[in-house]
Amino acid sequence: MPPSRPASPHRGLLLDLDGTVADSHAMLANVYARLIAHAGAGADALTFEEAAAHTLPDVVAGLCATRPDLDPADLLRRYEAWVYEGYVEVPARTGAAQLLDWARERGWRTAIVTSASVEPSRAWLSARGLADLIDATVGRENTERSKPHPDPYRFALEALDCDGVTSVAVEDSRTGARAAVDAGLRTYAIVAPGAERAGWPAVTGFVHELLDLQELLARA
Repeated sequence: MPPSRPASPHRGLLLDLDGTVADSHAMLANVYARLIAHAGAGADALTFEEAAAHTLPDVVAGLCATRPDLDPADLLRRYEAWVYEGYVEVPARTGAAQLLDWARERGWRTAIVTSASVEPSRAWLSARGLADLIDATVGRENTERSKPHPDPYRFALEALDCDGVTSVAVEDSRTGARAAVDAGLRTYAIVAPGAERAGWPAVTGFVHELLDLQELLARA
């Protein structure tokens, strides 16, 4: 048996993008509605909340299943172009820059781990002045399996050379949290006050705002 890889001394702060760092929920809901209208799916389509539990290629494949005139690759390209356009108006979530700056000053390595594509994610980070606070951006292109599979988080840990035991993930969805938890990360879910907490995987805790994490990370 080959020797096991020694644990890295580096800690990583790995954050989802949409809904966690980017306040993009409303924009994505609008783009999804546009996708459904273009596909002519109407009431038969998954709701935006239901679609969030699936990978985008699977959602697109479902829309095309009964429409042989639709090309899944074309539909996916249209969706990504609409999202790219929509990101122009999307603000950063309150506290994003402060948390990332605080973590970097204390030696944490940082990554965005998203199911979106890398290019629009990096473009948005740059436009919001956050790119210099991020060490790595992991997107859909980097792994064969997206969230809820743990592969994106494992890829991020490898890219950062970080120890999964001492690293932390932050997610705003059950799907993303499942990926992080299954990758062995301590995972915090960012939820609105009073939000339903049933059905979440075994997360470490819940927070309402990104800045709530500073005290928690300080004790980590």
